[in-house]
Amino acid sequence: MPALDDFHRLVQDEHVRRYLMDGQIFPREWSEQRIIESAALFDRRGVGLWLVHDNESGEIVGFCGFLEQLGFRTVATQPGSFGDLLRLTLED
Repeated sequence: MPALDDFHRLVQDEHVRRYLMDGQIFPREWSEQRIIESAALFDRRGVGLWLVHDNESGEIVGFCGFLEQLGFRTVATQPGSFGDLLRLTLED
C-alpha cells in the first residue's frame, strides 16, 4: 500500500490531529483502514481521498476528498449550484 506511510504521517501531525482528529492519535491500522475504505468508495462512486502534493517540491502537504460516515447520507442538489458537489445531511 504505497500511500499508507504518507497518509499515516499526515494524520499523526499535531495540526492535522488538532483540527481533523479531535487531537487523537490513531494507530497505523486506522490509517490503513481509511485507505481501504477510500479505495472501495472509488470503486463504488468514483470519489475518495487524495493526497495533495506541492507542485514544485513534490512534498505531500495534505489530503482532501470524500468519506462515507455512518449517520449521514448524500443528497443531490440543483445542477449548477454550489451544492452540486455534495451536501451531507443527518439521516432522519
